[in-house]
Amino acid sequence: MGALATVSQVRATDPAKLLAVATALTDLSAAREAVVSIADAATADGCLVAEDGHVRAPDMGDPTLQSVANARARTYDVRLIAALAAFDDLDTTRAAALTTAVTRLRDLIARPAGGDIRNR
Repeated sequence: MGALATVSQVRATDPAKLLAVATALTDLSAAREAVVSIADAATADGCLVAEDGHVRAPDMGDPTLQSVANARARTYDVRLIAALAAFDDLDTTRAAALTTAVTRLRDLIARPAGGDIRNR
């Protein structure tokens, strides 16, 4: 079994880094929920949602109804593309915080200064 970090080492981890991880996970979760919510609403309205976020109205058969459906699909399309872009931006910026924190914890696990916590 590999060595574990001591409790004092984990406590000594920079609180700002731990907060950055919590913030990153919260932000990504909220951004994901926004994407899923918009996609679910578009689907519930009968629209087709592509993997890239574009939304297409269903075939309504009637020109007036089709116009309304197309307008609704365009609204979903704009909202979903924006939500996906926001998620992508968050994913990119928060990845650095997560990488830093994981690296710090790996270092603590690989080189515990006070010995293995299981031996205490």
